[in-house]
Parts: sequence; C-alpha cells; structure tokens
Amino acid sequence: MLIALLTGFQPNPQKDTEEEKVKAAIGNFFQSIEKYDYDGIRNACTGDFVIFENGVRMSCEDFIGFLKNYENMGAEMTNYQLDNFTAEVKGRNAWVTLDNKGTGRMGEQRLEFNWPESAVLKKEKGEWKIAFYHSTEKPKPKPDLEKEKEAIMSVIQEEGDAAAEMDMERLFAVHVQDSLDTRLSLGKNNYTIYAGWHEIKHLFDGWTEMDRTAFENPKNLKENVILKVIDDCAWLICDNIWKWNYEDLPDERVNIQITFLEKIENEWKISFTAFIAKPEPEKLVEEVNKNLK
Repeated sequence: MLIALLTGFQPNPQKDTEEEKVKAAIGNFFQSIEKYDYDGIRNACTGDFVIFENGVRMSCEDFIGFLKNYENMGAEMTNYQLDNFTAEVKGRNAWVTLDNKGTGRMGEQRLEFNWPESAVLKKEKGEWKIAFYHSTEKPKPKPDLEKEKEAIMSVIQEEGDAAAEMDMERLFAVHVQDSLDTRLSLGKNNYTIYAGWHEIKHLFDGWTEMDRTAFENPKNLKENVILKVIDDCAWLICDNIWKWNYEDLPDERVNIQITFLEKIENEWKISFTAFIAKPEPEKLVEEVNKNLK
C-alpha cells in the first residue's frame, strides 16, 4: 500500500517530455510567423486548422493571406515573448494557454501587442500539430488621465527649457525623431515647414551658431493650455511665451503652440508642433476698422 502511494507521487517523465514537445510546437509556429515562413506555418498545423484572431475565423491559408498583407506593408515582428505557459496532455490531444507579448515595426511605427491565447493540438505521425488557435488582444488598462496630462506637460515644458538653455541633447530627446516628425512656423506674412527629423535637427543645430549674448535670462512659459489624451496619442494648444532681457530691458514674445504627441515605450514624444504668430492688438483693430469701412 505504501509503495502504491509513493508511486502515485513519482514524476511522469513521459508526460513532462510531451508537454515540452507541445510547447516547442507552439514556439516553432511563432518562429515561422516571425520569418514569414509560410511552409513552416503549414507544417505546424493540421489540415483542418482553424484560428480565431480577434473574433475573425480563418483557415491556415486564410491566416497566411492575413500575414502576407502585413509582409507587403513592410511589417517586421521582431519578437514574440510567450509567458505563463500551461499545457495539459491527454493521449494524442493537448491544450495550452499562454500570454503572448509581441513587438515589431511597420516602417518607423512601433508595433506592440498583448494577447491572451489558447490552443488545441493533435499528435499526428509522432508530431504535435496545432488544430485550433484562439487569440484576442488584451484590453489596455484605462490610463490615469491626470497623471498622463502631468507627464505630457513635463515634456512640453522640457522642450522649452532645453531650448532656453541651448541643451541640444535634452531638446532632441523629447522628439520621436522619425521622417514624419514635423514642425510648422507660421509668421505674420510667411511660413516654414520642417518635414522630417533631419530638417528639424538641422534647425536646432543652427540655433547653437547664433549670437545670443544680448539676450539674457531667457525663459519659456506655457499658459492657457487645452489638452486632450486619447489612448497613446495626445494634442494640446497653448500660449507659448518667451521672456528675456535685452540690453537690460525686459522683453517678451507670445505665439500659439499646437503640439501632437505619441506615447512610445511608455514615454511621451513630440511628433508635430506648430507655432503660430499672434496678431498684435493694435494692428488687429486697424484691420477690423478697415474692413468695416
């Protein structure tokens, strides 16, 4: 009796081995996806394979067509991290659950996914094949809007402070630094568009060559802020105020700032900024009176 009880608590090497093989089959499936290896995907699945991807039912060939669309758009899945993996093996059948965190790029856009997943596998000719797969993107937690707004304003003020101190490293750090990073400067009679980070960086680098010795104690302030956060994007509009002393006399300039930001790897970055000149009150009154005549 004692021997029988002890035997019941002995590990089952065969079961452990099969569970590892099941896990390896799932891993091979995702390695094939990363490489856009369509024959590898077919080899990992049964002939009647079905996948539900965010509620859409697909066969193996449907799924391959789905992936080809991403491949044609230049998407690169650089990593699949499979965590919290559980496997249960019963004879020639197995089922698994796991958390899958994927990262990749589409051009300069970073892709991030978080899926809770499950699968059913069958053993065919000594090899584990995936018969059914279910994947649904995990809902993102609702952000703490006040906390996000505080973080965004910190980035906006950091840009102004870095510009005041001519600290290029800090100034560069608050930008996304990609080909779509854009800056618009709209004056009273003209405008300039800086398209792409290379043009914006060239503008910033040029600032360091300007003679600013006559401008003392420059400070940047933001007032009358309107700010909206939507998921990992945000926009704001505010008064952008510059104050300084010129030849010992105080001076200031005010324009309107419009900025769009993206949250990348949990940090807010500026992707678009416009600075729009405000009309001077006296000239605005003159224009109104002229139009009324």
